Amino acid sequence: MMQNFIYIIADAKTREAYVVDICWDVPGVLKCIEQLKLKLVGAIITHYHFDHTGGKPPPPYEKYPVTVDGIHTLTRKFKNLKVYAGPGDATTLKEVNGVAGEQIVETTDNQEIQLGDTTMKFIHTPGHTPGSQCILVNGCRLLSGDTVFIGGCGRLDFPDCNGTHMFETMQKLKRLPDEIVVYPGHKYGGTFSTIAYEKQYGAIRPLDRLTWTQTYNPAPPPESQ
Repeated sequence: MMQNFIYIIADAKTREAYVVDICWDVPGVLKCIEQLKLKLVGAIITHYHFDHTGGKPPPPYEKYPVTVDGIHTLTRKFKNLKVYAGPGDATTLKEVNGVAGEQIVETTDNQEIQLGDTTMKFIHTPGHTPGSQCILVNGCRLLSGDTVFIGGCGRLDFPDCNGTHMFETMQKLKRLPDEIVVYPGHKYGGTFSTIAYEKQYGAIRPLDRLTWTQTYNPAPPPESQ
């Protein structure tokens, strides 16, 4: 199984919480929220991919007889729960994951939501998917989904990935303060990083477009004759 992360953003004063990228083991996540004496008030999706939202595996993995609970199960249990998604991915949540349209909230770039004393800021980061987004919490913690991994970035070989958009996203994230801690969507190389580290060793290094593309979005090998 993929080692991807589900995050809970909670305010210490109000005990209100948002769950980020709920996919595997919805009952287990809800039990954790209950044990922490939190109140679930919303859900956030960093991007629409199966391993972050649940449902049935896409090709070529559809041969595996599995359906993951994910966001569909959560929104059926909490019919008034709002799900925040980037506009480029919101339609998939409705058509593939079966989330009711009235439960989906399309975020805007740099939109902020206040949760007691906790501020969540949505940063649109297209590239891995059209609607990928990161969540900046209190200006110091970045939940990066599959946009930034430790020392790299998300895959760019899926049909709706866009290497040009990902390069532009990296230039955008480069402007964030060095001290921000980055929490990626998968355990590739560790559980967290910093913007400073990624500026030195990762995909937000100061590379020109050609060098960056050759490093992170190389052209596929020519088809054999």
